[in-house]
Amino acid sequence: MAINPKKICFIIYVYCLLVLLVIINDYQLRTVEVHFCFIIYDNPSLTLDKKNLQIAIGQRIRQLREERNIPQQDLAAACDFEKSNMARLEAGKTNPTLYTLKKIADNLNLPLEALVIDLL
Repeated sequence: MAINPKKICFIIYVYCLLVLLVIINDYQLRTVEVHFCFIIYDNPSLTLDKKNLQIAIGQRIRQLREERNIPQQDLAAACDFEKSNMARLEAGKTNPTLYTLKKIADNLNLPLEALVIDLL
């Protein structure tokens, strides 16, 4: 199947096992395994770029937070972020690290993949 270069090949999350993050927790080094699945989404209105991905992730975080009736300030505090940083993240104005996404997912009581699955 040929993909028109003017259309998007949007890569999202779900399964292709990559070890991406090492966390120091109580002075014990442990590896967090993150599973990725590459989903190709053909949509001419989107482009594969950093900005669109940031916006999509920010919108997803806001959606999940609001579904749980958690104020932005409360989630920011639980993650040890400033409210302004959480606002910028949800607005797609900052590029979250994997560690940041993990903290948010943990405080929403969700697996990490919930933040990026079904973005499109």
